[in-house]
Amino acid sequence: MALKIAGKCNADIPLITAGALLHDIGRSKTHGLFHASYGADLLSGQGIPEPIVAVVRKHTGAGFTSDEARELNLPDADYMPSTLEEKIVCHADNLVSGTNIVKSKDKINIELSKGHESTAGRIADMHKELSSLCGIDIDMLLEN
Repeated sequence: MALKIAGKCNADIPLITAGALLHDIGRSKTHGLFHASYGADLLSGQGIPEPIVAVVRKHTGAGFTSDEARELNLPDADYMPSTLEEKIVCHADNLVSGTNIVKSKDKINIELSKGHESTAGRIADMHKELSSLCGIDIDMLLEN
């Protein structure tokens, strides 16, 4: 999914490929919220380039503000996707659930039903931004 989006947005394909393949490496240790920070630390300790480490750290949900990260007891770090590649891997991760593809509006509604209004808003904003940059509604890419 990330590569489909990247192909429409002129993103860094090698970075997207590495980030997409490695984004859940932290699940080797935990399946909880900490998997992203654990995965980033693991990769950093192996000398993996920082742009890939950042994609892994920032892929959960639609990112976390520093206040949210503190509330969640996450290690002190930047968890908000800011580069195009970080946003693409993060958004693609939100649109895939197991082996199923999920439309952005459905993912937004799932987050709203859990009481995660901030996350839902950020997913909507990310979807709008990436759709604009790609020149196509990202959900349309899910159908191909």
